[in-house]
Amino acid sequence: MRLSMTNRQLKALETKEKIYQTALDLLESDGYENIRIEDICHKAGVSTGTFYNYFKSKNAILELIFKKGDEYFQTTVREAVEGLEAEEAVIVFFRYYAQYNINTGMTTLKQLYNPENQFFTKKRGMQDLLNEVIVKGQEAGEIMKTVDSDDMVADLFVLARGIVYDWCLKDGGFDLVEKMTSFIKRVLKTY
Repeated sequence: MRLSMTNRQLKALETKEKIYQTALDLLESDGYENIRIEDICHKAGVSTGTFYNYFKSKNAILELIFKKGDEYFQTTVREAVEGLEAEEAVIVFFRYYAQYNINTGMTTLKQLYNPENQFFTKKRGMQDLLNEVIVKGQEAGEIMKTVDSDDMVADLFVLARGIVYDWCLKDGGFDLVEKMTSFIKRVLKTY
């Protein structure tokens, strides 16, 4: 895709990414409530008008965090789980989920994990991928069909978000990937 872009389009993409990365850095160091659009613009070296060319609001940065997460799961994680038996694919999926949360950063996660954040309630690409894995596993007889795949996905994400939330409460006081793996393995035995 980048090969067919004009220099102007590439520059616009670079500017948007620079604003996004700057906002993430400030989000991680100062917290969402403590940063202003002016702070993002100053640190990124762009005007406020340029910010608004790419983002409607500061909240749009959070939307992009979730969008990029979904894209990551639809590409990188999809490739990682391809060809695995269903149970192993689910475990690998959640190992990636845990690592993705670690990479997002503790302060950022603490901003995302709050009751006002409705992004968790929307049907998203990462849940779609997990649903595909579970349906495939059910069709192959690797996962029982006693629970609807959509319900299983919802249950597993409630568990996974709870583990990440607990990790945040404990300021990263345990190995998130290992804890996630352990819990997911135990829950899968009940399905």
